[in-house]
Amino acid sequence: MVGRKEIAQLAGVSKTTVTRVLSGEGAVSKETQEKINRIIKETGYTHNVIARNMAKRRQSNMLALLVPDITNSYYTEIFSAMSNAGREYGLIISVYNINQTNVDEVIGEVIANRAMGIVNMGLVPITHESLRRVESANIKFVYTGIRNKEPFAVKMNYYTAMKDVILRLKENGCRSIGFMFGMKENLLHDNKVKAFKEILLSCDCKYSDKSILLGKYPSKSAVLTGYLKAKELYADGIPYDALFCLNDMMAIGAMRGVRECGHRVPEDVSIVGFDNIVMGNYCEPPIATIGYNIQEEAKAYVDYCTGNLSAESVEVVCRFIPRASIRGVQ
Repeated sequence: MVGRKEIAQLAGVSKTTVTRVLSGEGAVSKETQEKINRIIKETGYTHNVIARNMAKRRQSNMLALLVPDITNSYYTEIFSAMSNAGREYGLIISVYNINQTNVDEVIGEVIANRAMGIVNMGLVPITHESLRRVESANIKFVYTGIRNKEPFAVKMNYYTAMKDVILRLKENGCRSIGFMFGMKENLLHDNKVKAFKEILLSCDCKYSDKSILLGKYPSKSAVLTGYLKAKELYADGIPYDALFCLNDMMAIGAMRGVRECGHRVPEDVSIVGFDNIVMGNYCEPPIATIGYNIQEEAKAYVDYCTGNLSAESVEVVCRFIPRASIRGVQ
């Protein structure tokens, strides 16, 4: 592998001169700069931006994405979208799988790597001590999970899309609608349940505390949570003829669980997810979902962490995507 030493030998200059050209700091003649840059291009040498910045005791060009369930393809898609959005800034997106037991350890690792920003999608709050360390390191943070300590958030507006779904379900004979959720104490920054309750009541649909169905997510994967909870719910009948699921992966698991209990989707039970993941369109039947522009979401995270967005929040309006996992859609 060609390094700065080899570049210096080929150019007939010192290694320090090559470093000055790469960093853009220090006086180097135009002729020497052009010569070194030509050799760099010919040899295909790529300098390590992270190592260079860390050596200067600055932040790296790494942005940390914290997720609760690496098997959920939504996080793969948001990672891809953030990578695309960060390319113009030369960012590297690093993904960390977090849970309640390791979150502060992961935060410590991210700080040690001098990340420029942290996007916590892990549904797990950090401690006040970790937040203090992050702030001391001048690292941007999205979704701390600490009340009144959210400097920035992407706010999903689910209301209109969810109302469209509920009205469609009601028109097609659904009378008992449940919402399959995760572990209540772990679910942060999520106004889906609030919208669900308000819409059911405004549409004169049945609602009670039993309408919210708690599962093991994120301590178990979303798809397994959906499957196990559906098996539990539908083993002895049909308590809900329509089911919202926290995300599309949970909906995929729930659909299998409902079927294994001897019921049909959507004839007996309509199922709706969230996130509009690619996989959902290739299920049988395809999963009806509430989606949004994931590129818009990803760009907001990147723009905030790079200092190119000064707003305290960005609103993303969601839309209902009807597919055959609910009644009335062919």
